[in-house]
Amino acid sequence: MRGKFLLLLLFVAVLASGCTGDSPPGNGDGWVRDGSGARSESGTEGDGDATEVPGDDEIGKDEATSVTVTGPDDGEEEEEPEGIVLTLPFAPEDDPHGLLPMGETESHDGEPHVGIDFFWDHEVDIVAPAPGEVIYVEQRTEGHAGTWDVFVRTGEYTVGYTEMGKVNPGLEVGDRVERGELLGTSWEATPEDDHWMIHWEFGYAREGWRDYTTGGRVPHPERLCPMSFFTDGSRSRIQAVWDNVTWVRDGEDLKERFPYICSGVFHEKDE
Repeated sequence: MRGKFLLLLLFVAVLASGCTGDSPPGNGDGWVRDGSGARSESGTEGDGDATEVPGDDEIGKDEATSVTVTGPDDGEEEEEPEGIVLTLPFAPEDDPHGLLPMGETESHDGEPHVGIDFFWDHEVDIVAPAPGEVIYVEQRTEGHAGTWDVFVRTGEYTVGYTEMGKVNPGLEVGDRVERGELLGTSWEATPEDDHWMIHWEFGYAREGWRDYTTGGRVPHPERLCPMSFFTDGSRSRIQAVWDNVTWVRDGEDLKERFPYICSGVFHEKDE
């Protein structure tokens, strides 16, 4: 009899343990509690730690200047549109005091000037205006001997920097350079006049390289006017330089014959 009474007490105790007033978290009432004690509707229990979800404006913010960007929906990489965007090959504080325009025929024996010459009264750093691969680094032995030529290819385009005074000693063919990376310095063409310069050119990459008098093969591009490829800021800067240029020879204002940074056969030639 005593054994039956003990079993009855045990049975009552078991029933009482299943009839408490509160359901366990995440079970029965459809709510869970986070670490603060607040409730949120869910079917599972959280661990109390908030999970940070980036907003759409943060996605890809570190990839703004990369070749590829991450899409906001599926995380897949998508290619930027083909093409090239140029900045000037020197810092704003090193903007030149003058330039010789593309396409002018007065300084090259009647042939159109195939690039832009920039002029300073001191040495300045020359930097890459776009990312690309170095395809040529050579020091000239004739024709402005001692100066350096560097060519960088970006997709279907090539940018040429010729007649530089110095070259970055670590620069080699095959190197990848980024926008703003140091390539070399301007050349002191006439020390008695404090005249420093470089010749700079841009265009489609091509296989047919022009021969110098040394017989060397140089990857000059099929030249294009760079104006429509510049950022708005760089376009404004170079235009401001040109607007301040006075170009008079033998009493003739040559800017009347060559009024544009890209004049003659290169005027608006961007394709």
